[in-house]
Amino acid sequence: MELKGQLDQDDKRIIEELKHVSSKIGTEFQAMPKGLVKDAAIQQYSDMSTIAGTIINLCDLPKTPSQPIGVLLRTIIESSISVFAFCKDPKANAKLYSNFPVILDWKRLLMRKKHFGCPIVPDDQERRNVLIKHEQEFRKRMLKLGQPYLKTKKHTLKEALQSGKNPNNMFRDRWYKETRHNILKDERMEWVYDLYYSMLCSIVHMDSAACRILSLVKKQTAVTLSNQFWGAIIYKLVETFRFRLPAVHKRIIRDFYQGLQGGNSNDQKQDEGNAQP
Repeated sequence: MELKGQLDQDDKRIIEELKHVSSKIGTEFQAMPKGLVKDAAIQQYSDMSTIAGTIINLCDLPKTPSQPIGVLLRTIIESSISVFAFCKDPKANAKLYSNFPVILDWKRLLMRKKHFGCPIVPDDQERRNVLIKHEQEFRKRMLKLGQPYLKTKKHTLKEALQSGKNPNNMFRDRWYKETRHNILKDERMEWVYDLYYSMLCSIVHMDSAACRILSLVKKQTAVTLSNQFWGAIIYKLVETFRFRLPAVHKRIIRDFYQGLQGGNSNDQKQDEGNAQP
């Protein structure tokens, strides 16, 4: 199945504007002090920009496969959520973000141990000895770094690392603690989760609704959504780190960010009424 439609000159103009602003952001990133905060910010923004660029390039082709675009759109929302979470407290979250690969490596190691003898993990004594050595090394790292990633307080870190425990039940599958829904809600983008994200999950999992949903997605729709999140993330980073941008560029990305904000007007009034003076 292929996406219908094509990009017009207005779409391409907006893309070029975002690319120009993005190049300015790259300069601001390089001026940041060295450290985990800078590394985490650059890595997340680089990933985000790569995804957005891939969506744009695919949608500019004469024939664009629809299912990969659906997967990439869900990914760009998840990447945006990660940046929103990061920007709440960059100093604390940079450490959580940077250490999280240890959790993923620990999970993969235990899964390889569990599935010794499967087609991609041949069962031989040499491999077992290497795995045992790696497990001992990773256990030390997990004892040092694993505590913040526990799913619940029902287990201590040592209990979670006991042999036989399923690591997927013990440790989170993402570096941040909040739910994706709540992070978007904090940005006044709850509708994105309830409407777009749930729809894109159907495409990723190719459930019974996937084909119907894919038939409704057009190239312009995909690029517009991608651009909105790309611009919104630039704005969030600019505001968080006080990057210097010309007023015209800041207005462009602010419009993208505010364009994603929505929700029930009554909820907004209630929030304003509960605000502290």
